[in-house]
Amino acid sequence: MGSKPKRARITIIVDIDASMAKDACSAIIDIVQKTHRDEFFKVQIDISSEGGSINHGAAILGFLNQLKAQRPKCKIITVATGHVCSEAVRTFLVGDYRIAYEHSLFVIHDGYFEGPQSVTTESVKYYHARINIDNDQLRHIIKLRCGQQALDMYEQVRVSRQDWVVKPGLARMAGICHRVVPSFKGDHYARRQQEFRDLHPGY
Repeated sequence: MGSKPKRARITIIVDIDASMAKDACSAIIDIVQKTHRDEFFKVQIDISSEGGSINHGAAILGFLNQLKAQRPKCKIITVATGHVCSEAVRTFLVGDYRIAYEHSLFVIHDGYFEGPQSVTTESVKYYHARINIDNDQLRHIIKLRCGQQALDMYEQVRVSRQDWVVKPGLARMAGICHRVVPSFKGDHYARRQQEFRDLHPGY
């Protein structure tokens, strides 16, 4: 019998901003430094985030892809411990095996530009072009990681410029997650669920 594989853990429970990206990328660098190329180990990423910056999310994804390239026997497990929204969905989908708690919810939508009133016309054109590229990348990631069915379902929602709000059961059927597990009790998650229902009536 061989020894149990090592397991590292990264937690993303706040908005994806510069500070969060720095912490996550530092944790990934630490994992690389403490492992070797042919070593089999697991990295679990617990996610409960409303999303955040596309640029900072892309930095985390870049480091995770480098981790996979440098440590090909590493298995990444992503766990939706609460709401996984917007940019956080991309990080969730990088998982080789993806788990969602029964109380979790996914909110998927195209990126959009919110800039100061003082930006120039050229700046607006640049940011809109960048966001169009990011939105194309999101569709590519959904198709690659979840399959054509999930992409078709997302496209039906995005044409009406609405968020695609996905409960765990549908997420499993669509391939967003591989497994749904029972929720653990906690006032924090009950409060988050109520806040979400207030923002998204009907879900």
